[in-house]
Amino acid sequence: MVGVEGVGIEPRVRTGHGKKGNHPMKWTVEAEEAVARVPFFVRKRVRKRVEEEAARRGASVVLLKHVHDCQKR
Repeated sequence: MVGVEGVGIEPRVRTGHGKKGNHPMKWTVEAEEAVARVPFFVRKRVRKRVEEEAARRGASVVLLKHVHDCQKR
């Protein structure tokens, strides 16, 4: 596998919760850390939107780029 963003590095991933828990979405540690800085009362909604963004782009792993793309919206 080619690494993140075309770099030959494997992303460090954690298994998260996919849509309705059916298909767990994996998250890079960097993406998890970025969402952890979001206030707790909106964190679930943010995670859901980021996972939807990643899924819409056909990704099986949530990257920091997906978090940043959602922040721009």
